[in-house]
Amino acid sequence: MNKYLNKLLLAFLLLIPMILLTSCGEKVPNTPSYKTSKSLPKYDQDSFDDYLIQTKQWIKNNRYFLSDDKQNELKANMPFELKPTRDTKLKNSNKAILLVQGLSDSPGYFKDISKVFANKGFLVRTILLPGHGTKAADLILASKEDWVKKVAHHINLLKKQNKEVWLGGFSTGANLVTSYALKDKSIKGLCLFSPAFYARSSLIGFIPIVSYFKTWLDIDDENDIYKYQSMPTHGINLYYKTSRQVQEDFENTNFDRPAFFVLSKDDSVVNYQKTIDIFKNKFTNKNSKFILYANEKQLDKTIINDKRIKVYNSNRPDLQISNFSHMSILFSKTNPHYGKDGSYLMLNNGQEDKVFTNKANTWYSSWGTNKDGIYHARLTWNPYFKELSQEIKQFGSNE
Repeated sequence: MNKYLNKLLLAFLLLIPMILLTSCGEKVPNTPSYKTSKSLPKYDQDSFDDYLIQTKQWIKNNRYFLSDDKQNELKANMPFELKPTRDTKLKNSNKAILLVQGLSDSPGYFKDISKVFANKGFLVRTILLPGHGTKAADLILASKEDWVKKVAHHINLLKKQNKEVWLGGFSTGANLVTSYALKDKSIKGLCLFSPAFYARSSLIGFIPIVSYFKTWLDIDDENDIYKYQSMPTHGINLYYKTSRQVQEDFENTNFDRPAFFVLSKDDSVVNYQKTIDIFKNKFTNKNSKFILYANEKQLDKTIINDKRIKVYNSNRPDLQISNFSHMSILFSKTNPHYGKDGSYLMLNNGQEDKVFTNKANTWYSSWGTNKDGIYHARLTWNPYFKELSQEIKQFGSNE
């Protein structure tokens, strides 16, 4: 998202008259990827099975496929359900968790972490936020209310079948589920991955203005089947609305149930210090936990000495890793797409002045990391994924 905010600054600095001129002259490719579908899919089906069937058909009919392997792309973008482990005791635990994706991403982001929850006895479900799964232009059709209503509907479906319901989310999805849980005391707890309550850049406050004049904030080559590369300005505005909503919700409410946070200090999207502050002040349960990936030498002692915060070293020269990215925390080393030897290498990393030569000489980082003579691709996997899985397992056992 940081690259979008940089482009937001350029747009805003031109001031309103120039934004108008720029908007009129936007060069939008004449391809289906930049044309909206006729409508968004239904999401209020009476059962999750019906929701899957209808969503699959809608994606098939509306997706701008990037490759000949349509089944693989469909699988990456489809919401899914994962049953608890076969162990009888865990299978009958009557626990469920709904995982909600981030802006421009897909339910496929939860393929690795969902197995961790299923192995703990959770029924796991993911949903596809309206505007996702097909083409970036469809974000123009979505509203914050669409997102809020869809999350609420699928939580209610889980409640009908499960005694204990947890919520989880990545980035924007974390904002949505947290706002819901602050109002609904029946939610057992939260698991938040790179929660985007507070944007790292203050420029986000300009987005409502710019969205009136500029349709596309970023037009880029679409080459990743798991996420959009291009971004309509309305998409960032949707994120901004979710962040403002959760900030307002925190003003009058604490979250007194268990919460599990995971964040990189070097996250280019999230203000990590404000996120830690809100965790300390508003997440009051003694069993809540914050996993922070950071260089400990750069941290304040109040963070290091906090018993609810655990730090893992994010500077790993042995793995050619300078720091952790917004997305890397979710994926295991063996993930077939984003893993260490996965099929996709994210080179679009805010280093236009540097040239990628080969993978052997490449380092990995969050967006925009710059070091003399070193090319950084985006870090898309978590070297501590096994440790994270264990942390989640122990966290759950505290209940």
